[in-house]
Amino acid sequence: MKTRKLKIAYAFLLLMPVAALLQTSCSDNEPDDVAAGQGNVEITANWDDYSEEAELPGSYTLAVAGIGEQAMDTRTATFRSLLDAGTYELAAYNTPANMTVDNLTATVALHENGTLQQPGYLFSNTRIKSVVAEPGKTVKTSLKMKQRVRKLTLTLTPKGGDPAQLEATELEAVLSGIASTFNIATEELSEAKDIELVFKKQPSGSYSATIYILGIVAEEKQELTFSLDLSLGRHYNFRGDLTDALKYFGNDIAPLSLKARFELPGGIDGSGTILPWEPEFEDGPEDVELH
Repeated sequence: MKTRKLKIAYAFLLLMPVAALLQTSCSDNEPDDVAAGQGNVEITANWDDYSEEAELPGSYTLAVAGIGEQAMDTRTATFRSLLDAGTYELAAYNTPANMTVDNLTATVALHENGTLQQPGYLFSNTRIKSVVAEPGKTVKTSLKMKQRVRKLTLTLTPKGGDPAQLEATELEAVLSGIASTFNIATEELSEAKDIELVFKKQPSGSYSATIYILGIVAEEKQELTFSLDLSLGRHYNFRGDLTDALKYFGNDIAPLSLKARFELPGGIDGSGTILPWEPEFEDGPEDVELH
């Protein structure tokens, strides 16, 4: 899949709370050496690489250690204030749909049954950055932003047997071992949860589903399970291992498409087999319904 690079630089100065400004800014009643001990820090947020289908957020949050957080508008170029001389750690992130961020930990919302909802596109800077505010100077630095949510499309194709015995137009499945939290400071993915998928039957006879996820929890297995009803009242359970196929999921931001075949059994009941997953390098099946 293609990615595009769009270089957008938003420059702004850290904005401190009004109360802090009243305490630290120079006035006619304060000695000049108070203002002399403060400086400006100019930040450029660089939105450099993001996948073709992703959109940049309309606003984001700047977090300054020891100062607090400030909502920023990416269409507004500059804010101005003064900081006491010293070293500050900076982080930036947006809060997409179906996700909350607290104490630099992003958490995906859950359905009532405990499975993951699908988040919007989370962005954050690639690392926590330290900047030194110097008295009477404007210090310039930048934060490189990175896309943290990736699109995953899975396609299942029946193998063997009579395709006409497949009566279902949808396959309800569950994928395990998906990360529900992301630590912006450490970039750690944790708290493995299940996510539900609905595979839609395509004109080709295959079944496809698309989800958006933060990533995987490396210590957990990623398993896909689903049940399949065939003609004559036959019922089968399928389980497929995606652990190896998703091992390097977090190394890229481009949409990932994987395909596998599942064998149609010939008995009355039992368990079916999903063959190993492989990358699908084309754009994927047409008419894929997103969930």
